[in-house]
Amino acid sequence: MNKEMNAKQNAKLNMYRTNEKHIDDNASIIAASPAFQTAFNKFKTNIAAIQTVAQQKSASLTGIAADKTNAKQALCKLAANIAGFIYAYAAANADETLKQEMNLSFTTLMRTRDAALAPRCQNIHDKAAANLEALADFGINAAQLKNLQTAIDDYSAKNMNPRAALSGRKTANTNLAALFRENDSVLKDQMDKLIEQFREAHPDFVQTYFSTREIIDPYTTTTQLKGTVTDKSAATPIKDVVVTIVELSKSTKTDAQGKYSFKSIANGKYTITATAEGFVNFQADEVEVKLGTINNLDIELAAQ
Repeated sequence: MNKEMNAKQNAKLNMYRTNEKHIDDNASIIAASPAFQTAFNKFKTNIAAIQTVAQQKSASLTGIAADKTNAKQALCKLAANIAGFIYAYAAANADETLKQEMNLSFTTLMRTRDAALAPRCQNIHDKAAANLEALADFGINAAQLKNLQTAIDDYSAKNMNPRAALSGRKTANTNLAALFRENDSVLKDQMDKLIEQFREAHPDFVQTYFSTREIIDPYTTTTQLKGTVTDKSAATPIKDVVVTIVELSKSTKTDAQGKYSFKSIANGKYTITATAEGFVNFQADEVEVKLGTINNLDIELAAQ
């Protein structure tokens, strides 16, 4: 299941993909109808767009949060060191006000609210710049202040990125909803109507088309595919094997017991692959997944 879409959207996308494969497998039949082909191509284009938007959503926050944390740690380390030098200077000159203002440890700075950290560190920088000549004997120089300013600017920029990412995810949600509405319209208003022209000559094709149009409710169906992946020679479970349903572009990894599972999937026949480092790639074609059933497919991998 794509975690960047809700359960109903995932169920609908599964229906789209199953329907798409059925029609692609019978391309010679629809070749006689340019109107149906045009509608089907629009349908396929929307499916690809839905998957692209979902992928963009998934990549938007995780890396940004890590970058921000790293920038914060680097800034706090530099700022705490310089604050300590100014503290020593203030103590030597009996400047209690400056001394208390610079009583800032790395831990204290790390606990500062995100919005207040850059201004707090900027104050450390500015106090040092104002007393740079006098602070030379206490270990502060212009190069250090330049590095601190760079760290402040870097953190400030990265602190804004998560907000921009959240805004982008909201836009992506809106775009996803619009794409689903458009594809539903293509199906209902064009493809469902035009498919009837093939019924007399190809009744099975039309019947299967409408069967694939059924959306499996993710909250009521028990349609699943699961199994265990083992080493063929040692008969031991293999962890972190990537198991994929090719037609649905869905993948999962096996756990420590070699188990994997796909939940709330549409029924149909699928190509299943399994890959793991040090083992020969596995592929099973035409694996039947029956509606309302917990289907099982155990996999044995041969060592390379």
